[in-house]
Amino acid sequence: RAATTTTTTSASVAAFRPRTRPAPPGRASSRSRPLVMSSSSPSTDARVFDAGVPVSQLPWGADLARVSSSIASRDLEYADDDVPLRGYASFDARAVEETRKRGATGTGGGGLDGVVVLHTAIGPGEVFVRSCVDALASLGYAAAALDMFGLPECVFDAETRETAFGALRRDRSSAAKRVAAGVRALEAQPECGGVRCVVGFCLGGRCALDLARSGFGASVRGVVSFHGILDDPSDEGLPRSAVAANPPSVLIFHGEEDPFSTAAAKEACLADLRARGVATEFHGFPGVKHGFTRPEKTTEEDARAGFGYDAAAAEKSWTRCKAFIAETCE
Repeated sequence: RAATTTTTTSASVAAFRPRTRPAPPGRASSRSRPLVMSSSSPSTDARVFDAGVPVSQLPWGADLARVSSSIASRDLEYADDDVPLRGYASFDARAVEETRKRGATGTGGGGLDGVVVLHTAIGPGEVFVRSCVDALASLGYAAAALDMFGLPECVFDAETRETAFGALRRDRSSAAKRVAAGVRALEAQPECGGVRCVVGFCLGGRCALDLARSGFGASVRGVVSFHGILDDPSDEGLPRSAVAANPPSVLIFHGEEDPFSTAAAKEACLADLRARGVATEFHGFPGVKHGFTRPEKTTEEDARAGFGYDAAAAEKSWTRCKAFIAETCE
């Protein structure tokens, strides 16, 4: 049985359409067009991501400051069975070249360690998610935001979200399978030498934990959940009889006042992970609500809905997350 390390820590959106470089003559396909970052690109300028909040205030704002002209990004088009999906991938071309020079090998035939990011209920086009991917690329990873919905735009109404994700919400194995399809898509890119870590926020946090439970992501060594939905999915398509042979380690960041994951649900989640042999590191932040990494969640309306930004929790969790990713890639 795997151990669970529990830490109690004191702690007090708009769609993004990346800019494109004109395709060279003879290259008409938009599937592989490069989407090139520059010093004036959306992730590095004074652009806001929601409610007038600049991206520099996101937990990875300081890492975004490192984004340079060598960071290239592009659409990541793939499918889960017959469902077409479109993610967003970002790489540091210099880091790729340095890795290849060192003769590194991996599932992709040589390349950077990969990290995938799973979006919130708003979808993969949100600046919050894509800026996180750019930040991870600036740290030397092959990074990608996966698509759990199969929709090109951000989703703000419950009916559209239910149509896109309702079946996967009820069949957790299918949700994990969709994550695994995205992992394989990033691993198929020449810049990636294998996906080592999956990071999820909110809805994406639950999907990341389900991947750890399922065993679908064979190359994945670590999973991170930021204010994810915590529960026991053993009666929702992920029975413990289907436990992964060598599950990845799990890192969970949770606001103890998160109304979307009650204390009972949290304990059920941790008990389920233990029963599956998943080594888990849990960080609980007393007095902290849902969505604590999001600096726009500061209004009274947000608080009534159970959301609340917490700068200390955001900084501590992102710092530990970066260290954890580095550990999984050793």
